[in-house]
Parts: sequence; C-alpha cells; structure tokens
Amino acid sequence: MKFKKLIKIISSKTGLLIIAFVVAILMWFYVANEGYRVGVLDQKIPIEAFNLSEEVVVANNLGETSLKVRAPLSTWGKIDAQNINAYVDVKDLGVGDYTLEVKISVEDPNVQIIDKDPATVAVVLDEVSNIEREVSVKLDGQPSTGFKTGEPEVLVDNVSLGGAESILEKVSQIVAPVILDGTETEEVKKTVELEALDQEGRKISNLVIFPKTAEVKIPIVKEDGIKTVGIKAKLTGSAASGYYVSEVLLNPSSVTIEGQVETLDKIEYLDSKAININNLNSEQKKTIDLDIPEGVNIIDAKPITVTITVGGEERNREIKISPEFKGLKEGLRVGGYQPGSIRILVSGSADKIDKASPGDFKLSLDLKNMDKGSHPIGILKESIGAPGGVTVKEVLDREVVVEVE
Repeated sequence: MKFKKLIKIISSKTGLLIIAFVVAILMWFYVANEGYRVGVLDQKIPIEAFNLSEEVVVANNLGETSLKVRAPLSTWGKIDAQNINAYVDVKDLGVGDYTLEVKISVEDPNVQIIDKDPATVAVVLDEVSNIEREVSVKLDGQPSTGFKTGEPEVLVDNVSLGGAESILEKVSQIVAPVILDGTETEEVKKTVELEALDQEGRKISNLVIFPKTAEVKIPIVKEDGIKTVGIKAKLTGSAASGYYVSEVLLNPSSVTIEGQVETLDKIEYLDSKAININNLNSEQKKTIDLDIPEGVNIIDAKPITVTITVGGEERNREIKISPEFKGLKEGLRVGGYQPGSIRILVSGSADKIDKASPGDFKLSLDLKNMDKGSHPIGILKESIGAPGGVTVKEVLDREVVVEVE
C-alpha cells in the first residue's frame, strides 16, 4: 500500500515538479563545476592582525585557518598558500578581548573561498612595551671536513623588542640563526633574520624586533692537530773558569702541543727561554718557560724544571756516528749516504768522554715528503742526542747527502 501511495505521489503534478526541480539543481551544479575542483588546501594559513595602531599589540597566538576552495583544474596545482592572506581587522580597536571574523584575501581571481575553519578567532590586544636584549649566534651544522668554526661575531650589540608585556616576559634570548651545510672552508658572512626564543628554545611570535636582521661573521679555520715533542734547554753564557756543564735534566722532558697540522709538522722540539749559566760553579735547579711558536698551544701545561750540573775541566773528543732515518714514503728505501759517518766534537769530564761510544749518540733525520734522488740534509748539533755528562760542541760534517731509491 505504501509503495502504491508513493507511486501515486510521484505521478502527481506536484511530485513531477519536485523531481524536475531536484534534477535541475543537480544539472546546474554539474555544469557549474565542470572543469573545476572543490577541496580543502593542504596548507593551513596563519592568521595575522591588520591595521594595528602603534599603541596596541596582539598578545595571543591567532593560530591558523583551514580553507575549502573552488578553482579550475588547470589552476589547482598552482595554488600557492603564500599568496593567500588570512587576517582579522583590528582597525580603531584598543586594549581588550575581542572575537573577530577571519577574513581571506586571494591574489588569484580564479580561486574562490568556499569555507574557512575557524571562521572567527579570539583576539587579545594589549599595550605596547619595549625592552632591549643582546644578540647571540645560534649555530647549526658543521663546516667542511678538516675545518672548525671560530668565535662567531654579530655586528649588532643590542636590539629593541616591542610587544605585549606578557609576551616580553617569556623572552629568554635573541638569536641570529646560522646553518652550515658542510661545505664551508673560509669565513662565513650572512645577514639573517633575528628570532626571539623562550627558555625551552621555542620561537616567540607577536613581537617586533628592531633591527629585525643582523650581519653575522663566523671564522672557519683548519682543525688543530696534536703532537708530543721534546724540550731542549737553551743555555747562554759560560760556566765559571775551570768548569763545564756536565748534565742538563728537564722534568718533564716533553710536552704535548696542538695547532694547525702544517705548523706542527715543522716542530721537532721546543726550546726553553734563554737560561744564563755565566760563572756557574755549582748545580742549579730552576723553573723555566718555553719559547712557544705563534699558533701553538700546550695541552695540560705543567711547570718545567731544569737541573744543570757542572763538572771540572772539560775534555774534547772527536766521535763518528751513524744517523737513523724516519718518515720515508712506503716503497722507498735509503740506498746510501755520504759521508758514511758523521764526525762530531764532544766535550765532558775525562771519565764521561772515555766511556762514550758512537752508539750513545742519536741523530735522527726526517725524510718525510722526499722522493727518489739525492737529498742534502743539514745537521745541527741541537739535533744530536748525547749521553748524560757529555755535550756536543760542534758538528764537523755539517751536511749529509742521502740517496733515496
């Protein structure tokens, strides 16, 4: 019975008119939207406040709005959220709490706004306060391999912050953010936009920072190397008449240094500052300073003491020694050297000199970076290690020619 009644209604004049009306609406909707797409944008649009007076500031976060839009299919993929503004108009409004409509402006006339969520937002306007803060650099990332950053410099001392007092109270620091991408090998200079952060490092909005940008300089230098080298006491003057220096003991006898690799490669030992032994006729013990080259630092520096022992009348003796070689490239060898032994003149007390043998003296020659061929190498007396109580006075063969094969 109900089905027959429904058929009767549909068959009536009124029923037919209703059906025709519904079909007409559907046809219109189809035709009107043919070639168009209706949907919600993936990106939400941040809500801003327009027409703020100089006496007030927004004291709360206005959030974002989600937009449902209608646009031609040919335009849909080109919709840029940056060309869409969501805002509330606060013209002529003073301090207080408001609920305002979210308005939308779109640059592309082909994009039609169908709906927005939320359509209204709560807006809190407060009086403008001002404070000053120092600026620091917030550095992320690392420079190229083998390099490190120096102390960053911001070319602005302080900035002025304007905003609601309740927001200014949350400001922990003002930073100039700089990101390194791992390719930097020289000083970085960038102009960056400053950011206000709270104690948790979160960015604070609804503030005016002046100036809003700052130039930052970040030195990029080569990483330091580390090396342990010996210490040599640099004696000046002469012991008292009839005396000679029989032994020099250093404690510690070596130090660990750091600096650029190129600089450290040239350092085999560090000299002390000059130690005057004029007229010395008895043992002397004292704390000394080192002559440290520029760009080199001592790691875990400790006091260095030297003990200088003197003996009676000295005796000289000529001794022939053989050098040792180090640092030769893999696959190469020393084919020979001329002269076959190095003559040195040593001095000390008679008992020390008589006991000294060529094996007691150490001469190490560095062949680093040498290729095949003949290489003349100068010999300094300071580079020769001698046994206790014996001093190298002179190198008689001041050069040796090494054949590398």
